[in-house]
Amino acid sequence: MKNIGLFIAGAAAGIVGGMGLGGGSLLIPILTGIFGIGQKSAQWINLIAFFPMSIFALAVHFRKHRVRLSYTAYIMIPACIFTAFGALSVKILSGKVLKRLFGLFLIASSAYNLKGALKSGKSVKDGNFIKD
Repeated sequence: MKNIGLFIAGAAAGIVGGMGLGGGSLLIPILTGIFGIGQKSAQWINLIAFFPMSIFALAVHFRKHRVRLSYTAYIMIPACIFTAFGALSVKILSGKVLKRLFGLFLIASSAYNLKGALKSGKSVKDGNFIKD
């Protein structure tokens, strides 16, 4: 029964991740809260699952011309460099601290998205980005 639950969790994370909404934001709380997996293990499971999910999602978004490599380079270079710091922090910080930090991230992200959703009718005016 646990394997079926994990399969469903993976499917849900794949859908959310494929939309570019952060499948890990869904997968990690499911793994820790429902399945009782430790925070550090849940984060590693998420990283392993993220790799193939991102390849499939990126292929779809490339085909639909939704990827702007000129913007991506500005994000990707520092992200790759600072990923090492994030990975080292997992080694240093306890699972309890990581869980709290992740919870704070989810709260801040949710508040930001809710604020944006409440500003209905307003869209991005910058012609460099794809408008919804």
